[in-house]
Amino acid sequence: MVTVREHYDEVLSPYYSRIFGDFETKVGEQQTLLERLGTRAVHRDGIAVDLGCGSGFQSIALARLGFRVLAIDFCSRLVEELNERASELLDGLPGFVFAAAGPVHVSGDLGLLAFNMGLPEQPPAVSGIDVALVRDGQIAVLHTLVTLRVEDR
Repeated sequence: MVTVREHYDEVLSPYYSRIFGDFETKVGEQQTLLERLGTRAVHRDGIAVDLGCGSGFQSIALARLGFRVLAIDFCSRLVEELNERASELLDGLPGFVFAAAGPVHVSGDLGLLAFNMGLPEQPPAVSGIDVALVRDGQIAVLHTLVTLRVEDR
């Protein structure tokens, strides 16, 4: 018997986004639906958690509506796809600087680092968390969870 996780990791993840059609069209549909439902960030620091984010249709739509988004999925391939798409959104923003948003937290073989990116002397445009699994003193797995701050949409 195959578990849900095994099904996503071994069978579905390479095809997941293509099954739904054009990615930007799907993000636009999700954004329109969320707007119709009255979903919006009331405060500049509003956070939305997208559990089971897949490749990020809702994550990016929520970010465009002004939320800082924490996108979580157990399928690392789909999270990597979301991270690539989120980084593509930043390509047009040269001059960004990286800054740690606190200390590195370590517990056993797990390390966490929160970070901000943005223009110097401006509020962060992007925040995120790097999560590292350390084995034998080296980073064995690194995941970056990116949250986008969209201030003026």
